Amino acid sequence: MIQGKIIDVCPAATDSRPKLLLVACFLLLPFLLSAAAADSIVAAKRHELRLPSYMKLGGYGLLTYRHREGSKHHDFRPRIVFLSAGGQILPRFRYYILVDLVRPRLYEYYGEWAFSEGFGLRLGQQRVTFCFENQISLSLLESIENSPTVAALAGRAQDVALKSSGRDIGVHAFGYLLKRRLHYRVGFFQGAGMNNPENNERKDFAALLSLEAFPGLRLGGSLYLGEAVYALNGAEAAGHIRNRWAVGFLYEGKRFEARSEYLRGRDADTWKDGIYAMALYHFLPQRLRAFAKVDCFRPDSSSPNMLFTGILGANYSFASRCRFQLNYLIEMQQAVFPGRIAGNTLLAQLQIGF
Repeated sequence: MIQGKIIDVCPAATDSRPKLLLVACFLLLPFLLSAAAADSIVAAKRHELRLPSYMKLGGYGLLTYRHREGSKHHDFRPRIVFLSAGGQILPRFRYYILVDLVRPRLYEYYGEWAFSEGFGLRLGQQRVTFCFENQISLSLLESIENSPTVAALAGRAQDVALKSSGRDIGVHAFGYLLKRRLHYRVGFFQGAGMNNPENNERKDFAALLSLEAFPGLRLGGSLYLGEAVYALNGAEAAGHIRNRWAVGFLYEGKRFEARSEYLRGRDADTWKDGIYAMALYHFLPQRLRAFAKVDCFRPDSSSPNMLFTGILGANYSFASRCRFQLNYLIEMQQAVFPGRIAGNTLLAQLQIGF
């Protein structure tokens, strides 16, 4: 049983009316945009930018609001502004490029050959083929942030060695087998993270398999075997074991969705693991959906340290690829979780896509 205490720190009393007004305006923004979009759709073909058939442009931006319990700060900031380009140059070959303008850097750049439904190859900087949630774009993810377990074990913000948004440079094979019931992604990656050169003499192996048990339900597992170079306990940077495995399922129905995974990994001599589960319901198809998500993560399986995170949230889509997200995070910890203070956080996010 997880035991802990949610921190409740009350700042000195101040005039909160300007802050409340600012938050209220942010909450009403998607509804105003939705009404404006419905009233202002006009044909303007003479102003359209015509691109070659082998080039498609797109992207999306995320504006995030964060307020942590006990903090005086109500923080608005642009999280990312992604621009993408892609297209099909040859009948069996396509390419894709993804860049961020907030902290300018290249996120994805790859070419993909689809030889048949059962076999294709993707070469370049891409998502690592490990765990279900790591394959989901932020523009489609139900929560504003990834599950803490995924963030720590899938090469994301809390990973001890690779903080690369779950991406790396490599090559992987993919395809559907058994009348599309079995989906596989198997490949090799540098293990140094995105935009980084190779820093050891080996390539890391990653695989993700999923089987459709019945319509809407997929059971799956993934494996990562590799090595990461970093400094440990004040010593010089050296290569350390970086292995992971995961099992889970995902279900997608007309109105109900669910996903859960258990992940376990080894960094050097430390074993860590975690599990998350998510349930979502579409109250208004393609418009309004609400979800609940729980996560339990242990940074060291041999110690009592544990972080429990619960998320209640809702997403309202006011146009294609445009939505407003509202999340309330509840964090509780057992014993002492290094570098983290348990508490509650309110998150809101505006997404504009094209």
